[in-house]
Parts: sequence; structure tokens; C-alpha cells
Amino acid sequence: MLGLLLSFFFVRETKPYAQLEAKTELGAKNRKSEIGNPKPVLSKVEVSDEPSFAQILLLTSWQDRALFSASQAGMINNLNDGMVWGLVPIFLAGAGLSLE
Repeated sequence: MLGLLLSFFFVRETKPYAQLEAKTELGAKNRKSEIGNPKPVLSKVEVSDEPSFAQILLLTSWQDRALFSASQAGMINNLNDGMVWGLVPIFLAGAGLSLE
């Protein structure tokens, strides 16, 4: 309960800061590209306020290697946890031990 109360009162949403950072980085890239190149430089996925599910899936699964690696590591970690939580009780019951 203490952790919940502390996080409720002291942890703040950081989404506005991330949006501001994304806007300033994109603006800096566009300003740099205007000097030598009339066409603005954009990222692999168009930056918008709310990307679609398909854009997020494409970015995290194929376009960005770092995000792909993190997604794959998370999937393997969840698979390992699921296997342990599912198989350990079966092995224990098979050995004649009680589940408690």
C-alpha cells in the first residue's frame, strides 16, 4: 500500500516531455536538411500524435533492430516464465508431491 500511495502522489506522467523531445528533434533535423537539401529529413515511420497499430508493429518488429531485439527478449522471457509456472506444478504432482 505504501508503494501505491507514494507512486500516486509523487510519480508524474512523462508523455508530454517525450512528445516535446520528439518535436524538437524532428524540427532540428528539418532545419539542418533545409540548408543543403530542400527536402526535409523524416524518420522511417512518419511522426504523428498517435501512430496506428500497424505502424507500431512494423517499427518494433522489422524496421528498428534495437526495438526488435527488446521485443524478442521480452517474448522469450515471458515464454520461460510461462513454461516454469505451467510445468513445475506438473512435475511436482508427477513426483508425488502436493502442490501446496
